[in-house]
Amino acid sequence: MRSEVQAFNRFYLSGGQVIDVDAQSRVLVPQSLRKFADLGLQVVMVGMGDKFEIWSQDSWTSIYESLTDSFENTMSAIAELDLGEET
Repeated sequence: MRSEVQAFNRFYLSGGQVIDVDAQSRVLVPQSLRKFADLGLQVVMVGMGDKFEIWSQDSWTSIYESLTDSFENTMSAIAELDLGEET
């Protein structure tokens, strides 16, 4: 594994926390994560396979615009990935 990928995984996954669902099936995002993500009253939940991300509305708008602007480049990069599949 590339060292950059390992560093990213270490940083990204280290912030994960196990949280409980309350009697009304709600989850409380811990204060430390709300502060880190700068979450306010308006949030966006983004599906990521078997996980989801929670973003502040402002952050997500900025990220989405950037993703939209670079979509063709992203698709080209994904097409070039070696996913370990044999042909």
